[in-house]
Parts: sequence; C-alpha cells; structure tokens
Amino acid sequence: VPDKENMRAVSLQLSEDGVQSKLVYTDDAPFLSARSGHVLIDVKACGLSPLNVKTLSAVQESQDGLPVGFEVSGMVKEVGPDVTSFQVGESVTGLLPLSSECSGCADECEISVFAIVNKPENVNHITAAGAILPGVWAYTALHYQGHVTAGDTVLICDGATANGLVAIQLAQLWGAKVMATAAQQEETDYLEKLEPPLAAVINMSKTKSLTETCLAETGGLGVDCVIDQGGFLIQLYIWINKSRQMDRCTDRQMDGLIDSWMDRQADRQN
Repeated sequence: VPDKENMRAVSLQLSEDGVQSKLVYTDDAPFLSARSGHVLIDVKACGLSPLNVKTLSAVQESQDGLPVGFEVSGMVKEVGPDVTSFQVGESVTGLLPLSSECSGCADECEISVFAIVNKPENVNHITAAGAILPGVWAYTALHYQGHVTAGDTVLICDGATANGLVAIQLAQLWGAKVMATAAQQEETDYLEKLEPPLAAVINMSKTKSLTETCLAETGGLGVDCVIDQGGFLIQLYIWINKSRQMDRCTDRQMDGLIDSWMDRQADRQN
C-alpha cells in the first residue's frame, strides 16, 4: 500500500542499444496534482500491451523511465483550477498522449479534460479501459476520415479484431452496409454469427480476388469506404506482386486491387 507521499507506477526502461526493454515497477513514484485544464484520476484499470513498448521505444529512444499505459479508466480525484466539465467522484475513461509525463499504469494519473469522457454506469472499468482505444480508432476512421453516412457500403479489413468489431458495430449503427474480411475460417464463422448480420464476410484464405469479390457483392458499384487497420492492403499488395513474379497471380487479380481500393468510381479515396 503506498504511503501519503508516494504511489505505485510502472515505467519502461530501455537498454543502451535501444533494442531490449523491460517494464519496471516502483512504489515510490511521487503523487501528482491536477494542472489547469487537467484532472487527476484514481486509476481503476489500465490497458497495457506489447504495442506500448514498441511505440514508446520508437518515438522516445533517448529517454529512460518512460511512462506506459495509455488507455485508462477510473474516478476523478482532483480537478484543475479552471475545470468545470468534470467533478470529483465521477467515473471517466480516456487516452493519455504519447507525450504524457505520467504512466496510466499507476495509482493515479493526470490527464487533459479533452482526452476523457464519462464512463457509462453499465460498463465496468476494465471493459472501459479495454474499449476506449478501439472506440476512438473506429470513430476517427469512419466519421472524420471516411465520412461514412447511412446507405454507404463499407469494407472493414480484419473484422474479427477488437478494432474491426467496434468499427462494424458503429458503421451498422449509422445505417451503413458493412462487409468485412477474415484471415481464416474460424474468424469467418465468428463474423457470420454477428447480429445484425454483415452484408458479406470475405474469407481471404479462399478468395482469389478481393476486388472482384467486392464488386460482385455490390453489383459492380464497389465500396464507399475501406477501413484498413494499418497494412492489410499493403501486405496484400506485396504478396500479390511476389506471386505475380512467380507466375502464381494474374494481372487480372492485381488490376485495381490497390489503385482503385475495390472501387471503380472516381474520387473515392479523398
């Protein structure tokens, strides 16, 4: 149990060569206070994954004792002097920036009021911390970047992942027709059981041409938006290029896969 002057926290320690890293626990981290525009959270749950280590190692190589844990959920313990949007005792969840000076994986963390939202009463802290990042990712992709509206057709790559599942539900909630890709049969079976059902589930292990499959499912119109979770289409492009060089893939399969993003209508990539 931490004393009144110190708290428990986890930080990332990098090796001199920047290759090896390890998470370090301490019980003597100083307690924080809320600055202007910030609140202090009594952390109840924090998301922690290998991505934290990889990301921090890449963007802050010169530092040591890096804070870890970006997705947090907890109770507001203290508010900054000018904060009126949140009150002490409220349950909130949010995302710490990579530039944060404090770990989310700690007894307490300080966070901007613009990086948190009130946690729904029927969602526990563990679920909230686990869902906030996929939620923000999906909303940003569909609304701010994809401008998805009712009646649009959306293709979500890797639909069985956490990000993919949130994106599927959000797009359906907005009235979009949703198709999703799956890497294997197990993922296909899972996606086909979702309610409301998807317009199509494309098993990539059995599909010869993603372009032609999408065009067939949409009556030749293509899709309005493709949500790629960071490299799916790029990796597919590389694989097809290699396969074509080995005479395992025809130009027909390659045609339009990346350049038209499964869509033969103009200006859809904007």
